[in-house]
Amino acid sequence: MILVRRATFLVFPMALAMVGSVRPAKTGEAPTYTFVRLAQSETENVSIGYPVLNNQGQAATYLTTTRELGNGRVRTLTTIVRTDGVRRRVIARRVFPNGIGDLSINDRGDVAFPASLGNYEEILRGRGGGLTRVASTRRNPFEFFTFGLQVNTQGQVAFGADLDNGDEGLFVGKGRAITTVYRASQGLINGNPKPAINDRGQVAFAAWYGKGSEAVFRWQDGAFTQIAEYPGASGGLGVSGEVALNENGEVAFVALLDSAPDNEVLFAGDEKGLRRVADDTGPLDTFEPPAINDSGQVAFLAGLDPDGEALSESIFVATGEVLTPVIRTGDPLDGSTVVDLVFAGREAFNNGGQVAFGAYLADGRFAVYRADPKPD
Repeated sequence: MILVRRATFLVFPMALAMVGSVRPAKTGEAPTYTFVRLAQSETENVSIGYPVLNNQGQAATYLTTTRELGNGRVRTLTTIVRTDGVRRRVIARRVFPNGIGDLSINDRGDVAFPASLGNYEEILRGRGGGLTRVASTRRNPFEFFTFGLQVNTQGQVAFGADLDNGDEGLFVGKGRAITTVYRASQGLINGNPKPAINDRGQVAFAAWYGKGSEAVFRWQDGAFTQIAEYPGASGGLGVSGEVALNENGEVAFVALLDSAPDNEVLFAGDEKGLRRVADDTGPLDTFEPPAINDSGQVAFLAGLDPDGEALSESIFVATGEVLTPVIRTGDPLDGSTVVDLVFAGREAFNNGGQVAFGAYLADGRFAVYRADPKPD
């Protein structure tokens, strides 16, 4: 039996009136940021993964190098690194036949990731000096893993998986025992989400619930707390349904609503109440999955739509009702100009207000950076 603790109110669409007294965040004056380049690619045979960030200011990313071997054969070498912009530690360097998924990094410097290794998949975790196998499809019951996971400081990795028997679910593992958060066959929650986990062992995710509803949950020690629910077949929860989670149990997520004019809204909070961080009724257009730190600040990437046509995009940090731009397309950066931005969501922002992002530059480079706010 799954125990679900219901929130004190539901977000969609009834609770919109309940949060109506909270004004959407306003754009404020930008503070001065310094930008630290973490890695860059100048050639076509080298690509770089989106950076994720921990509270120590360390970022994890990967570089893949492709080399022609002749006779139509190629060799792709992946190097996963952890760096603070000065020191770099190699976590793994090997050939992953079918690639790897998004990285996750904890405050101890452990990096976790899903990897496709030919005819099987594994979830791996390491700090340099060897990798620990968290889960593998060579062992029952897993068939394949969702390419989206998170590792906490205890080394626990939350991940979604499809199972050999056609079932699916959400799990937490550390290297030996695997804890089941839920399986779809239990009849209440289903879907294969990209979960978030904090150091308290709480797991947050968005999944289908009941008969056609989609909801945001937080799980801990076998009990589920429902934070939000959208009881309809249209709309849905956010970009890929990815939810961010901080150490206070607060979540942040993007909701797609079927109630104009605010069809896309970024919410943050917990079961006691949610606040609107931003929506698409003003100059902001589309939202990428956000990050939330322990102070409740929310960082996110949004398209800018001042004239009804998306012309640019920017990364913002929301503090209370104030939106502070970090960087946007068209800004000067690293001797060039930003053409496009990428933001890795829930692990691209930390408690120090640092932001990790990738930028395509006008001179042809793609580079990943850490934005450090200068003290007042």
